[in-house]
Amino acid sequence: MPTKERFNLKRLYERARDLVALHEHERKERFLPYYYLLAREMGEEVPEEDFRFALAVATYALENALWTEQDEELYEFLKYVVEKYGREDYWKYAEKSRLPLQDYLKANYDFR
Repeated sequence: MPTKERFNLKRLYERARDLVALHEHERKERFLPYYYLLAREMGEEVPEEDFRFALAVATYALENALWTEQDEELYEFLKYVVEKYGREDYWKYAEKSRLPLQDYLKANYDFR
């Protein structure tokens, strides 16, 4: 199981919080699932449905994103939370999602 030593939780959380605050509409939506996962790990309350959706996005990203060395910290965090809380079926959320699932994959570039 990946460990928390492989990523800086506080730095990732602050980056996600800043990205959500900086952008509006669709671009903001792209970062929310990552923010929800990070907020939960930081001890904040996150509605269960939002958290489950965020796990689905994390599962989708781990299976479909093109990861580079620059993305290693986010990748390790996503692996950690998916292994800690369990995989979530992203197809269950695909129709309910405000964005196509592929759009969430673009977020990893902004976390660099």
